[in-house]
Amino acid sequence: MRVVPVVLWALATGCAAPVVAPQDLDELTSFLVENFENETSTELSVGGEQLQALLEDVPLDGSIADRSFTVSALSEASLGGMPAHSGFNEEAQAPVAIAWKSRFDVEEHLRIVAETNQVCIESGTTKYYGRTFVTDLSEFESQASETLKTTNEVRKESILGRVWYDIEKEYRWVKLPNDEMAVISRSWAPQAYPTDNGGGSFDQTYVLEVWLPDGTETVRYSAMWSSVTLAGISPNAWAGLVRNGLDEGGRFADDYLDDFADRLCTQDRNRTYDRPQ
Repeated sequence: MRVVPVVLWALATGCAAPVVAPQDLDELTSFLVENFENETSTELSVGGEQLQALLEDVPLDGSIADRSFTVSALSEASLGGMPAHSGFNEEAQAPVAIAWKSRFDVEEHLRIVAETNQVCIESGTTKYYGRTFVTDLSEFESQASETLKTTNEVRKESILGRVWYDIEKEYRWVKLPNDEMAVISRSWAPQAYPTDNGGGSFDQTYVLEVWLPDGTETVRYSAMWSSVTLAGISPNAWAGLVRNGLDEGGRFADDYLDDFADRLCTQDRNRTYDRPQ
């Protein structure tokens, strides 16, 4: 595996302070979460470069088992500004991380960022996904603004349960040391959400996503820390479902960018819901 020198020198005040990203994938994943909202993007830049190096020898087009990873739970101190709401429980988290290759470049993926209807882009259990932009989308697309903030209303339905929940999601442009542009996002559910019948709940959700340039393609990396209270579902079983859902969403994203969504989508993208207040 190639190891890159992941040191940049901060020159803001004339004092040179090295910024070094962890060379362990588990530690690096937490590092990216913790430093997401730093005023400068130096940590994210060297972290993105190191992530490229660590994923270089991973068979990104191979089986899901070959490109899945074990990462540690997020402590309250490592949330990097995301809230630790009343449902937060580090010990209950089922952390999952996965990488894959998209056949589209990073800028093409902005079409998905801009899409207000994420049904048939997210996993198949997503029946409604409405996105609202809190900050200016066009400024983010043109890179006039480094960050984009969104709110998202989501409906999930499966044999395990039916639930409404909200997701706060933020994106950030990051210039890598080689001057290529990557995108990093983080998202979270601001509270725990009960299922429709009140018999279960989606207790916590925290997600990191990274889009790394690779010529005309993109290396994608996603980590999710979540927990649920659902009858008969152990943390290990839930982790497996999440891993498969992340992989499915990655494939659906490429289908959408390939304009296959209308043909392949089995969901009703025009379905409306009246969410109980």
